[in-house]
Amino acid sequence: MEQVFFGGRHELLHDTNTEYNTLVGGIYFDTSEISHSCVVSSDGKIKNLRVKLTGSPGIGKEYVFTLMVNGAPSALTLTISDTETSDADTTHEVDVSAGDTVSLECNPDGTPTVRYATWTSMFEGDTAKESLVLGKGRPEINEATTYIPLGVFDSFSTATAVQVPCPTSGKLKNFYVSLSAAPGDGKSWIFTLLVNEVESTLIVTITGANTTG
Repeated sequence: MEQVFFGGRHELLHDTNTEYNTLVGGIYFDTSEISHSCVVSSDGKIKNLRVKLTGSPGIGKEYVFTLMVNGAPSALTLTISDTETSDADTTHEVDVSAGDTVSLECNPDGTPTVRYATWTSMFEGDTAKESLVLGKGRPEINEATTYIPLGVFDSFSTATAVQVPCPTSGKLKNFYVSLSAAPGDGKSWIFTLLVNEVESTLIVTITGANTTG
């Protein structure tokens, strides 16, 4: 099964700093890759990376966009340079496994003219009828119980505010969570999927020095 990812952000790209964003949706760009990575829940491959800018970088200047896997550059990459406003890598396919993290890197060269960017890519699962729900919470979660919509960069104090309707019947499985920092000794974070505001059996607990679950 092939699944299309869409991304973008109404924020100008930086002309000197290498920055990162989520592969799906899009939040603010940042120089920290780990704060913008999402966890893959099923084995498969990511391919067909395409990026479109609102204008060209300028002669002798360029933006390089690369899929990051576990914090490292992958073979899926493209360059938009000179008078170009878009590019695509339809050649490379990058294998990902459950538990891997992915993000999109933007690397400027030659102090290009700052532009807005939108991007898209595809995921093809190794197992038939499997797709991904990539999500990202706020950069910091606090001591209070917090509710986060699936696939959305935000959090709320009530479950009602974050309900996301399912467009079709099916199953949600393979729940993975990655933290930017460990909870600490004797502490834990518990993540639970809610269905119609009721706790399901999909639960991830991350304790102590661990950052994944």
